[in-house]
Formats: sequence, structure tokens, C-alpha cells
Amino acid sequence: MSAAPGPEKRIGVRDFLARKTSGDALTVVAAYDALFARLSDEAGVDAVLVGDSLGMVVGGLDSTVPVTLEQMIYHGAAARRGVTRAMLIVDMPFLTCSLGAERAMINSSAAALAA
Repeated sequence: MSAAPGPEKRIGVRDFLARKTSGDALTVVAAYDALFARLSDEAGVDAVLVGDSLGMVVGGLDSTVPVTLEQMIYHGAAARRGVTRAMLIVDMPFLTCSLGAERAMINSSAAALAA
């Protein structure tokens, strides 16, 4: 009897870059919650993107501009709970990275810690 296969290795930045550099196709799917992130991950996508488009897709807004950092953190954390293998990418909302390098690092660190 053979042993059950272990969990697949999580896709990291180096894996992602190597695939892009080699010209291999990458599959990226947008998901805004744990369920769709898990389904995408189980389907074998390379990355799950929590885009600021959630403002329009989930929130019914006319644009992505009103999406807040707190909303991105919430949805990023929810998606993280659904992903075990794929890379998780979370957009930074409008103006959160254009307030200077120090503020951009603080904002992105808060998002990364929550996810």
C-alpha cells in the first residue's frame, strides 16, 4: 500500500516568475471570499487575485475608487483561508500606495499581515 500524497507545495514568487520567464501559461482567477478562493485553488490555478474590482462586482459601486484598505484586508483574509497552494495576490486600493513610500509600506504590511 502506498502512502497518501502530501500537500502540494505552495506557489511562491520565485515559482511564479520562473513560469512567466519560461513562457509557460499562468492561470489567475479573481475571488473575493473563502469559498471561491478554495474552489479556484482546488481547480489548480496558479494564483488567486483579490482585486479592488470587488467594489463593483460585490459592492455594486460604479468604480474601484471608493474601495477601502479595510475592505481589501477583509476580503484578502477571507480568500487566504480558502487557498492552500495557489499564490494569493491582493490589490492595494486607490491612493494607498501614492502617499509616499513609508505610508505605502505601512499599508501593504497591514494587508499582508491580515492575509
